[in-house]
Amino acid sequence: MKKGTILLLLLVGVLVFLQIRGCQKDKSDKEFMEALVDELKHEKNADGTTESYIRALESQHKNDLLRLKTNDKSLKWLQSVVKDFNGKIATALISQSSSSSKGNSLTEIRASDTIKTDSMIFVYPKYETEWENEWERGKIVASKDSVFRDIKIANKYEITLGRASNGWFKPRTNEVRVKNLNPNTITQELRSFTVKQKPKRISLGLHLGYGATVRDNQVYLTPVISGGLNIAIVQIK
Repeated sequence: MKKGTILLLLLVGVLVFLQIRGCQKDKSDKEFMEALVDELKHEKNADGTTESYIRALESQHKNDLLRLKTNDKSLKWLQSVVKDFNGKIATALISQSSSSSKGNSLTEIRASDTIKTDSMIFVYPKYETEWENEWERGKIVASKDSVFRDIKIANKYEITLGRASNGWFKPRTNEVRVKNLNPNTITQELRSFTVKQKPKRISLGLHLGYGATVRDNQVYLTPVISGGLNIAIVQIK
């Protein structure tokens, strides 16, 4: 093969490689920007629990997140978490939820305050109620001029990060999802950022296959076992 032909093939190969790399970067940038403007969504399950989900942010460089100029308080919170981490970050996640306590419970009169004047006697009862269930325990005591309350609420969460399916022939999207097992809890803020690991371009490998040898105008196929240096030019997911 002539030297000029070899150089032309190498040039074509480089141009194809740069074109593929450019398309991959454009796709990654597009996914990052779409995730930035995504809004938190909620789903109510049959058992009363709520699942909240939003597109997950992903990039090969944490500075892609840190140099963003934004007024979104969730993104600013996420930026501060990533910035303050002392080390090589893999994934950062921020979440805020609220829980409500409501229902009926029996009320008892446990004591009373008595105030006497010259002509009258005032009796002010103290009302007390207590309750306890799987998710909360509480006590309230009310008198004529004050209310004492002690309410403890338990929460359990299931957090998943991955590439969610969007149906047939639609690309998967990075997603973070929180399921609140307490039916009285709902997620109000949720964001995540993952630093994508750069694929290894160079590695050592063992090669198995068949080789062709031409002898006396005949082609002979023989098994080949060899070691070598692998250089990944294009990776297809």
